[in-house]
Amino acid sequence: MWFETAGAARRVAWDKVGSYTVSTVFLAINHNFGDYEGAPILWETMVFDENGEEAHCLRYRTREEAEQGHKIVVEELRNDNFQT
Repeated sequence: MWFETAGAARRVAWDKVGSYTVSTVFLAINHNFGDYEGAPILWETMVFDENGEEAHCLRYRTREEAEQGHKIVVEELRNDNFQT
């Protein structure tokens, strides 16, 4: 129920870097497909190109990992060091 009404509260971070958009969000659904013993994967960073197409996706187990991962991707894009 929270997920349906949370809106922007699901967003961890959002940045526009050149022609890329970087968005990190709380997924609410466990994306741990296969490592059933591991912790749930509940956060995701998506990188979109200028056409809105997915250029890269990273997933995380904790909000702290998601925040750090987002910062790393943004920094790599700013330094023209990003690998898709």
